[in-house]
Amino acid sequence: MMVPVQVVVVFVIGAAFLMAAIGYAFYRKLEGSAEPTNRLSNVLATVGGVIAGGAMLWGLAHQGIFT
Repeated sequence: MMVPVQVVVVFVIGAAFLMAAIGYAFYRKLEGSAEPTNRLSNVLATVGGVIAGGAMLWGLAHQGIFT
């Protein structure tokens, strides 16, 4: 069974948020910040995790694993 394209697109969007959070924390670390994570990186990571996790559950539901 194939996963719909919409599921893949939503997962990629969530993964992009997660990559943005990692990249921002890495940038702050390179700047010399003692605390590389702040509220923005935490929000990006949380939003990305929720979107990507939801897309994974959506894909599993489409495969019929919950029925």
